[in-house]
Amino acid sequence: MTKSDPIAAEQTRQNVLKKRSNRLRNAARLGLPPPELNGVLGAIPGDERYLWPKSLSGSDMTVKVPNSVNLSASEILTFYLNNELLEERTLVDPTNDPNERSYLIEADKFSVEGKYDVYYRHQTIFGNPQDSEVQAFHVDHTNPNGNQGGTAPVFPTDIIENGLTAAYFDTEPPVSYVEITIPRSSDITAGDTILLYWGTGPKQAEEDIVPIFVHDVTEQEAADAQQHQKDPVVQLGRDIIDTLDAGKIGVLYRYLDRSGNLGQPSMWQEIYVDLRPLPTNLPAPVVDLAADGLIDRADARLGVCVEIPSAYGNSETDDLIQVRWHETDVSPVPLSGFPMLIPIDWPTLSAGGQTIEDEVDVGYSVIRGLAGTQSPKIKVQVNFTVAGEEPDPDPNPGGPDPINDKLPNVVVTGESGGPDNELVDADKGKPATVSLTPIPVKTGENLSFYWGTLKPAVCVMTVDDTTADPVKVTVPWDTIQEGGYNEKLPVYYTTSNGINEQESARTEVKVQVVDLIGLKPVAFPDQWPESTVGPVINCCSLPWNGIRIKVFDTDNFEAGDSIGVSWEAYSDIDGNQLITGTEKSFGPEELTDDMVRDGFNMTIPYDPCVEPIHTNGSGFVTYTLTKKSGQTGSQVTRVLVSRNLGSGDLCSPENPGNCGPARGAEMPIPNDK
Repeated sequence: MTKSDPIAAEQTRQNVLKKRSNRLRNAARLGLPPPELNGVLGAIPGDERYLWPKSLSGSDMTVKVPNSVNLSASEILTFYLNNELLEERTLVDPTNDPNERSYLIEADKFSVEGKYDVYYRHQTIFGNPQDSEVQAFHVDHTNPNGNQGGTAPVFPTDIIENGLTAAYFDTEPPVSYVEITIPRSSDITAGDTILLYWGTGPKQAEEDIVPIFVHDVTEQEAADAQQHQKDPVVQLGRDIIDTLDAGKIGVLYRYLDRSGNLGQPSMWQEIYVDLRPLPTNLPAPVVDLAADGLIDRADARLGVCVEIPSAYGNSETDDLIQVRWHETDVSPVPLSGFPMLIPIDWPTLSAGGQTIEDEVDVGYSVIRGLAGTQSPKIKVQVNFTVAGEEPDPDPNPGGPDPINDKLPNVVVTGESGGPDNELVDADKGKPATVSLTPIPVKTGENLSFYWGTLKPAVCVMTVDDTTADPVKVTVPWDTIQEGGYNEKLPVYYTTSNGINEQESARTEVKVQVVDLIGLKPVAFPDQWPESTVGPVINCCSLPWNGIRIKVFDTDNFEAGDSIGVSWEAYSDIDGNQLITGTEKSFGPEELTDDMVRDGFNMTIPYDPCVEPIHTNGSGFVTYTLTKKSGQTGSQVTRVLVSRNLGSGDLCSPENPGNCGPARGAEMPIPNDK
């Protein structure tokens, strides 16, 4: 049996007690562990803050005493927030009821942005209190960069100038990504997230739009930004770019901090993206109006077009076609079907001069993004020279204006010697004279004179050494009649050098010596409806009640015009044998708006205007319209009148015949439309 030395044994016991005492003293200095905060984001490298996430904003927080802390019944547990006592509780059965370890801090206790300290105090059954370590957390409501949008992301210069094409990646060695520099935010911190957006235009705070690329700021990137003002750089892979929209693209970014606060959209950087093959085999253009060898001023007014006659290789629906005429680029237009026509306006055609005569180059380019592929060029002859005074530049796209107001005007006179540019009553039935001075064209060039809108010209002449100045042209009366009544009849001439024509300004001639024509006939509401020879008044029309007429012509009547109506009866149907005493006149009467719109009714009295017709005779209704301008016109309508019965008797109120209804069928007003 082994025996120990009593002295050595006692020394061993003292050493163990000392070691235990030291361990207890060290444990007391360590204190209680901090409370556990449910939902709080923990610290990460580069950001030691504990953060309450924005996604839980408005939610209560559960605080828990760690399970490593031994709790017993009758002990007291107290919870504190920023040294404010939240609750003091006496424990009942903390071993079996884990809820006794927890406390729910209401959301309004920490709703304000800032730092919050949470701890608890544990008091044993012997009354010894001890505070735990403090667990701090932060509530952050501030959006990144002070809630200000950042400057635009920075792309390589080559992409900005030339677009992002397949050539950017197809290098030696190949490149598989695009480096994009993201301007640092004013408060950049490790754990921030950079959200990259890509689309056909800028994004304006649309949080539901999904970013195409996400990058988490590392501890090193945050340190470089904070200490060396170095901006983060992200690498956007081609495999991602291949899945994105192409064409004219806007790229922007937003910062998202660890709490979940989303920064404002940055300014956007526009780039052109097209990774498709370039167009090939572009056909030469065609100018169809140049098929006769020349583009002249008439062609320009008709509308010159450059035609792409057939499809080219690798065409895309979003291609733009830009024509170059001589030294001027036409605004690009979207590709359409083939053949494709692109109109060329007058300012482009005449960019080399209003009266240019030259051979010009014509071609086009297929524009895709910033790149353009050129077609072969063709030569086109252009001649815009004129006879007479050169016109001023015309900015009208549909030009050139055929009228050159720098040419001298004509003067029109009548044979009566009345005022210039006016034909008076004394000129009726006589020719007029058109005079021109000075002669505006050179020998060998042509003048053509026009009366109103009549074609062809009244006179065409080639100027030579014998041409008198002033030039005098006679306008026959038949031509004046054909030109019609017009208070401002345009009279002008054209000049021609055999290639191009230009017109003088119009001289307005007052022509009131031509009668108004085209007036509509009157209607007879009580006429025999079965007539095939024009209007007929018979016994069934009850002529002893008078013959009703309706005057109606919305094309020619205007309020303020005046109308006079007359009636004459004839014993024959052709109007050769007037029955004396049957004449009747009405008016003249000034037309009102209602009379113009609806027409107006009149009645020819039976006695003495109709009753004297004892044969198969006729009546003639004449109305004369006098316009407010003074022009007049007349319209004569014949109506056949028969009161002869089969027995040879004349129908009358006492012997009306067998007609059925009291009146004949009502005649509708003729539609004058």
